Amino acid sequence: MTRCDLELVASNVTKVYLNDRTIMFSYTTPVAVTLYAGRKQYVIDRAGSRTTAKHLNQYGPSGEGVEKVSPERLKEIAAG
Repeated sequence: MTRCDLELVASNVTKVYLNDRTIMFSYTTPVAVTLYAGRKQYVIDRAGSRTTAKHLNQYGPSGEGVEKVSPERLKEIAAG
């Protein structure tokens, strides 16, 4: 079964639920990915703006086990 849902979390913050992953966007930039099968969480290692950093702090994954990766690597992970 394929899952594909979109959730507007806050102004300019969107989460896309796609099969076994959730991709969080700040504006149009992917900033976090959660993979359910491996129970892994990734965030970008640098926010492009204060607003994006705020979005990550408020709505992104946090805690131990969250891996910081480059924006390029995050896009690869999001694509599967």
